[in-house]
Amino acid sequence: DVQTSQTLLVATTPLAEPQINTPFTDGILNTEEASTSQTLTGSVQPGQAVSVTLGGISYPATVAANGDWSVTLPPDALQALAQGSNPVTVTVSDVAGNSTSISAPLTVDTGVPALTVNPIATDGIINAAETASDLTVSGTVAPGSSVSLVLNGETYSATVAANGSWTATVPAADLQQLTDGRYDLNVTVTSVSGNVATTPLPVTVDTTAPDFSINAPAGDGVLNIAEQAAGFSFSGAGSEGDRVSVTLNGVTYTGTVDADGNWALAVPPAALAGLTNGTSYPVVVTVTDVAGNSSSQNSALTVATTPPPLVVAPVSGDNALNTAELAEP
Repeated sequence: DVQTSQTLLVATTPLAEPQINTPFTDGILNTEEASTSQTLTGSVQPGQAVSVTLGGISYPATVAANGDWSVTLPPDALQALAQGSNPVTVTVSDVAGNSTSISAPLTVDTGVPALTVNPIATDGIINAAETASDLTVSGTVAPGSSVSLVLNGETYSATVAANGSWTATVPAADLQQLTDGRYDLNVTVTSVSGNVATTPLPVTVDTTAPDFSINAPAGDGVLNIAEQAAGFSFSGAGSEGDRVSVTLNGVTYTGTVDADGNWALAVPPAALAGLTNGTSYPVVVTVTDVAGNSSSQNSALTVATTPPPLVVAPVSGDNALNTAELAEP
């Protein structure tokens, strides 16, 4: 008889589960991370083989002599992952062919963070009055996000409430350093996943008071009886679109500078009828531009509606014509 013997290794003990470090530090794959290769790491018993499955694709890991393993995932594979949950499966096997697997949660969030910004200074224009106080900028983001603003090179951090509403304050001192002109207010949101989006918003600083002129009321600053009976118009010049208001005797008249740069506000006879002869009435003219800046000028209107007395001198000094006077031309 011929006999031979072989050693038979019996390996039926269940393998210890492989260990995996939290993918991408926080278990979330964001846009920036998906744009470059990423490495997953963990550990197993020395001598074991490891494969990692993500998105239906398996990747063989490199296992060091001490059992530490790593696998590199290319950006095209990361970018192909669907949004939301994408568990990572780690499988370990030994030389006997035994294997075991674990899954680690991974969330893919590569979307652009949502951001809304309310109108800046209501109309996107910061006028002189608005630079006198702090400017509050507000809006909404997804809860848990962070928001920062950059204006004229200065950065301002926003306070984000639990519901995602946010506010940031630009101090009046900083606003007063801005010269008139257009600026970009850059609002940056960073989501919980680490995705970042920046929205530039145009802001105009206009702190210059409007320039305008007023013609002398009633032509010469004096209201006569004919003008009182017919009415007249205050008038002057300014910049197209500016709003004009004139106050006389407690009544305010309003209008707009026309396309030719002129303005006129009619005062009806009924409003002039109550003015007292011999009185000088103050006239206040205020002009407000589209940015909300205002400037005023003072004028006056004097009422002279009593006709002067008519005096007729005696004819020939004595109301009697003699022969010599009759001969004179």
